[in-house]
Amino acid sequence: SYGGTNPVLYAATGTSGVSVSGYNYGSGGAGRFFVNNAGNSADALYSSTTGTGRAGYFEKNNSASASDALYVSTNGSGKAGNFQINNATSIGTALNAITNGDGAAIYGTNTKGGIGSAAILENTNASNVGDVLLVKSYGTGIAGHYESYGGTNPVLYAATGTSGVSVSGYNYGSGGAGRFFVNNAGNSADALYTSTTGTGNALNVVGKAAISGQLTSTVATGTAPL
Repeated sequence: SYGGTNPVLYAATGTSGVSVSGYNYGSGGAGRFFVNNAGNSADALYSSTTGTGRAGYFEKNNSASASDALYVSTNGSGKAGNFQINNATSIGTALNAITNGDGAAIYGTNTKGGIGSAAILENTNASNVGDVLLVKSYGTGIAGHYESYGGTNPVLYAATGTSGVSVSGYNYGSGGAGRFFVNNAGNSADALYTSTTGTGNALNVVGKAAISGQLTSTVATGTAPL
C-alpha cells in the first residue's frame, strides 16, 4: 500500500478461531515483522486485548532444546525490556519468574568494566512503607548469600541518613541474631570493628557478655581503663 493509514493486510473473525495463524514445517521461522525506517517510531509488533486472556503468550515445546523461549536484544540506549502495571489498585507483580528446575528464577549479569550494577531496586514513593527487597526462604538454605572475589570493598554495605540503624538482626527462634567469623589463621584483621565519631557508645551491650580469649582496652589519656 502506498497511500492512506489502513493496514496492508487485515484479518478478522467472529468465531473462536484465530484471525491469523502461521505454521512452518521446514527450517525457517513462522513469522517476522520488520520496520525498515530509522525515523519510524512505531512499534514493529503491537499486541492488545480487551478480554481476560493474555496479550502475548510464548511457549516452547521441546525439552531437548537449550535455546531461549524469548530473546530480546537492543543496540540502542533504551531498555531491553520494560514491564509496567498501570493500575493503582493492582496487587499483582510487574515481573514474575518461576522455575521448577535447579537453575535460578532470575539471573542478572553486567559484563562491562564500568560502574553499572547487575541489579538495582528502588522505591521512589516516600509514603510507601513496604520493603524495597523482601527475601524469604522456606527451605533449609540461606535466605541471602553474598560473595565478592575482587577488590577491598565490603561484601555487604548498608548506609542510612535517618535516625534508624543501618543493620538490624532479629531472631524469633532459638538461634543467635548475628555472628562474625574470620576463617583464616593468617588474617590479623578484627572480626568485628565498631567506631563512632558521635557522642554515643561505639558498643552497647545489654545483658550478659561472655568473652573467650583476651580483652584489650585502649583508652584516651586521663581516662580510667576497664
